[in-house]
Amino acid sequence: MKKMLLLAVMSVFVFGLSAQVFAQTKIKTKKYAGQLVTIDAVQLSVKGKSGKIETFSIDEKTVIKKAKKPIQASEIAPEEKVTVKYKNEEGKKTAVSVTVTVSKKK
Repeated sequence: MKKMLLLAVMSVFVFGLSAQVFAQTKIKTKKYAGQLVTIDAVQLSVKGKSGKIETFSIDEKTVIKKAKKPIQASEIAPEEKVTVKYKNEEGKKTAVSVTVTVSKKK
């Protein structure tokens, strides 16, 4: 009888943990593309096609790439075209990744 009770309690515990893992929602990301206005170690500003300037925070998890290779924020020049993939948490836009568009040479 004790074994059955222990098995039942363990089953409830395992199913409870599984439900918590599946219940966690993944934060959705959005994209914003345009021309880089400014960038420093903690944030960047991008001017979109509509002329609106959006500012995004940069943290140690932000991945910055140019020509599919990782680069530092200091290696991006103003006026370069970029696509920012970001998450919006509590009204703060944080860049998950920044991809610099490389112009094709003719």
